[in-house]
Amino acid sequence: MPKILYVEDQITQNISSLRKFFVPHLISGAQKRELEALEQGSRCYPEEIVEICSKSGNVDVAHTFIGAVELICKNHKYYDLILLDRNLSDSQNSLAVEDLEQMVNMLQEIGQSYSEDRLLDFYEREGDLLLQVLLSLSPDYQQKIYFLTANVKDDLRDADNLNTMLEMHTFRRDHIIEKGTSQEDIICDITSKLWAFKIMNDYPIECSIIRKRLSEDDLNEFVQMISYYNKDKHREFVFYLRKLLDNLLHSLAFMMGEPHAPYWNEHNRKQLVIKSFIKGFKDRRTNKVWGIEAYDERTNTIGYNSIIRNACLGIFEITSDCGVHDLSKAIDLEGLTVQGLSKYTMITLLNQMRDVIIWYDKALSAIESK
Repeated sequence: MPKILYVEDQITQNISSLRKFFVPHLISGAQKRELEALEQGSRCYPEEIVEICSKSGNVDVAHTFIGAVELICKNHKYYDLILLDRNLSDSQNSLAVEDLEQMVNMLQEIGQSYSEDRLLDFYEREGDLLLQVLLSLSPDYQQKIYFLTANVKDDLRDADNLNTMLEMHTFRRDHIIEKGTSQEDIICDITSKLWAFKIMNDYPIECSIIRKRLSEDDLNEFVQMISYYNKDKHREFVFYLRKLLDNLLHSLAFMMGEPHAPYWNEHNRKQLVIKSFIKGFKDRRTNKVWGIEAYDERTNTIGYNSIIRNACLGIFEITSDCGVHDLSKAIDLEGLTVQGLSKYTMITLLNQMRDVIIWYDKALSAIESK
């Protein structure tokens, strides 16, 4: 189940934003009506909003600085999306000495060293502290964090630490969202497809490579493939798995710049003979071997080895045995034979593909540097 942390100290004034972000994809109709009733009432309390959101099981809301620190320290590994309000000063006005002590202790338990005085230094930019804590726990968290601020330009002027993170690319500038503007639509788009966002968080390296080397369409198909894997939809999974392998190998073959090599289909020079390309194609007239393995013997290696060779062959042959030959969308998926695929076969196929994607990126880098 996808999980979100939403940190906002003025939560009673931002019920409309909460509804915009999370209804109807993460908060049900009943909870929506409860939130609307609170918004239309004469007065409501933050705790009421937190309780309503907690019923969904998808959304954790923190309306205080200490509450945000506690949820991050306890649950940071479980969040697929984290929305941080930058200024939590309303909640910090009521901080007691024991609250500061508690925050210092919680942060120390996850390996973060902050004094009480240092915590107070983040007054009016408490979100900066939360962001730094999260990124120190894992740089990959930058993919799932969005920073909400009332005024992007003014709020960033004196933020040395945040600006350093932006300059060093440890945090993405496009993840800073100005509250109350059309930029918030980004959050709505993410929450409407949180399952896809979660997959991209789970496979950051593979997604980055596919986005950089292929296209957004290919990335979307990879995400869809993982979704089918997670749902045990074997037919759809093996179809998209084979399609991705073909796309990766075609891309690599084009980069190798051998348009007349015999691993291209004789009648269609844009169509790769996949198995010949993987295993190597020996020209009987000249005894020359063509394909990935032959290319690896040149001075500029692409790192092709038995692990990658067997992974490519395994994916190709198993998907072929299942009946995946035509990669058009018109293929009869119901006609595929997948009864022989155990859960262990599925795990193997997925991990083999992950190995191939990482190798593919390195292979293209080697060719480009030639």
